[in-house]
Amino acid sequence: EPCHALLETLIDDGVIEAAILCTVDGLPITHASRFDVPEDAISAMFASMLALSDTVVGQVGGTLGCRQVVVESPERTIAIVHAGESMALSVTGNNGVNLGMIISHANAAVQKILNITSKSVDKKNIEQHTRPERASLDELVQKVLHEAAQNRHE
Repeated sequence: EPCHALLETLIDDGVIEAAILCTVDGLPITHASRFDVPEDAISAMFASMLALSDTVVGQVGGTLGCRQVVVESPERTIAIVHAGESMALSVTGNNGVNLGMIISHANAAVQKILNITSKSVDKKNIEQHTRPERASLDELVQKVLHEAAQNRHE
C-alpha cells in the first residue's frame, strides 16, 4: 500500500526510527519501525493523547485543536500530529535527532499521506473514521489513566 511504502521511506532516511499511521479513534492503519512496536496498543494511546491535547486546547480557549503532541524521554522523542480530520501520524526519533527535524519529517509525511488518501480508492473507508465528539477533559484523563494501569499489569 502507498502509505506503508511512505512510512518505510521515512524510516530509511535515518531521522525517524518508527512511524505509525492510525485513525483518530486509535485503530492502526499501517506502521514501519526499526524495532518491535505493539501497534494496536500504541495507536490507541497516541490517538488518546492527541484527543486529550485537543480537548486541553479547547478548555483554554483554542478552537482549532493542537498542532502536535511531543513526548521526550532520554532515549527517544515522539511527535504525534493530525493527518487530516480522520487520521493521526506518530513518528519517533532517537535522542540525538533535533526536535524540529522530527516535526518537519512528520509534517512532510502528513502532506504526502493526504495526497495519497485523496487519490485512494479506499478514501471512503478512511473517511468513516471521523474525529469523535470532544469528550470532557475528565473523561479523557480517566481513559488514559485506565489504559496506563492496564499496561502496567500486563
